[in-house]
Amino acid sequence: MRRIFASILGVACILPAFSQRTAALEPLSDYLTRMIADYEFTPLGWIQTQTAGLSAKQKRAQNNTTHLFFDEFGNSLLGTMPQGISNRQYIVHIIYKGFSDKQRTVTFSVKQKTGGFSSGLNINNAGISKQLPNNLQGNEEEGVFDQWKDELFPLGIATDDVVFDIVETTLNDDGKPVKVVLETQTLKMSPVFHASIDIGLINSRLNNPTYTLVDAPDGSANKVVKQADRSPRGVVTLMATFYTSPVVLIEKLFEKRIKRRIPDYKLTGRSFFDDHAFFERLYPTVGISVSSKSFENLFFGLNWEMARGLSIFGGGHWGKVNTFEMPGLVPGSTLVTQTQFDYYSNTKWKVDWAYGVKLDISIVTNLFK
Repeated sequence: MRRIFASILGVACILPAFSQRTAALEPLSDYLTRMIADYEFTPLGWIQTQTAGLSAKQKRAQNNTTHLFFDEFGNSLLGTMPQGISNRQYIVHIIYKGFSDKQRTVTFSVKQKTGGFSSGLNINNAGISKQLPNNLQGNEEEGVFDQWKDELFPLGIATDDVVFDIVETTLNDDGKPVKVVLETQTLKMSPVFHASIDIGLINSRLNNPTYTLVDAPDGSANKVVKQADRSPRGVVTLMATFYTSPVVLIEKLFEKRIKRRIPDYKLTGRSFFDDHAFFERLYPTVGISVSSKSFENLFFGLNWEMARGLSIFGGGHWGKVNTFEMPGLVPGSTLVTQTQFDYYSNTKWKVDWAYGVKLDISIVTNLFK
């Protein structure tokens, strides 16, 4: 009788402890709800917003990182795979059941199969395999799961599509690892452009007059200088626009004040998936005239993009122009000899205002097809 009572008492003592352990593993939805409180969902995917205790460098890295969440079966959690952006950092989280007092015999890893980085200038018109540390491998899998684990695997920064496997590794009876690919995921990358080539229709205030020595209008044998073409002129230009917006650079300086995170790729590039705001589309532009004297007519300034492929340009025209700087000259009246005309005729580099519109070169080429 004593033995029966002792056995009942022993079971009674074990049951509460066992019950507490099985109840310790909260539902996955509850765990995700608590964890995701430190993140924010954006068009770029999940971005971590918790910044307490982080250095400036860590905050900057955090701002340029997107987090991807998967369960231990390779299923995507918290939404589907986001659209990727070139040059951005992506980190894979694998969330799986675990123990609070030991490690599982099953381990998980991420193997990146494709996704290379190109440092070339992108004009508009190396794989990583990371395993969990060896100390996560246990001798045998037993007991009741009581804790959720979250393992992080950074993907290599890439400019083209990233394909990666989520791999489960177990040990067979001989202690050799057996790997199983749970899922293969693809992160589609949208390009980040650094520049574009455009055709400009520019009105230049820099006049380039012509000077000729002609007979005086009084019918005498005297000569005077005739000056022509002093009006503003229209110029067709070939222009390069660089997607480094001064507005974005200023916003980056006052990032804390405006409470808006500016990712690094926006400082020197442009993604049409995560495009600049309407008021941010102010870009530096340089160009040359489309003529036989291309490198004698240089243009520089800023353009504001009203619509895709259409911009308003304002800036300067620095060009080589004809000059005739004879003291006291009144064109058409002052008598000038051939010797004086040859002596004072010259060319100089001058600068003046220019403005106009710019069209994407692909639009112009299609007009002539």
